[in-house]
Amino acid sequence: TERLRVVLENKQLEDDKTFAFYNIEHLSVLTFVMRMPGGKGMHVVSIVNIIL
Repeated sequence: TERLRVVLENKQLEDDKTFAFYNIEHLSVLTFVMRMPGGKGMHVVSIVNIIL
C-alpha cells in the first residue's frame, strides 16, 4: 500500500509524471500526506513551498 502521497490543489500526483506536467512552479504548494502504520486514517505530515 502507498504510505506517502503528494497532493497539489486537491489532486494526488502520479509517480510517473514530472513537475512540468502538473505546471508546478515557483512557490507552488505541495501537501505531503502519510498513512501511519496500523492507522485507519491519513495524517498530514507537512506542507511545503516548492522553489524551483
